[in-house]
Amino acid sequence: MASFAKAAQAAFTRNASDDAQFGEPEVRFGSGPVTLLMPFLLEQKATNELLYTGDVVDANRALELGLVNRVVSPDGLEATVEQLAAKN
Repeated sequence: MASFAKAAQAAFTRNASDDAQFGEPEVRFGSGPVTLLMPFLLEQKATNELLYTGDVVDANRALELGLVNRVVSPDGLEATVEQLAAKN
């Protein structure tokens, strides 16, 4: 599982394999995550829910929330990233 705030918030584009999981589970242990950019990527309700509950979301839910730009199979992730990089 990737901690979304630390792993991906500042990325230009976020791609995830369909078996990826995202969350801020450290809030369950009293540790506050670094989430400065999360409210800019998600609506406030989704940000609050993830930060207050420490819930983990799967890749498809992350796509619905706007945490990632696309979800692909694990086997296709590297090729997808390479295709995007070739466009720049």
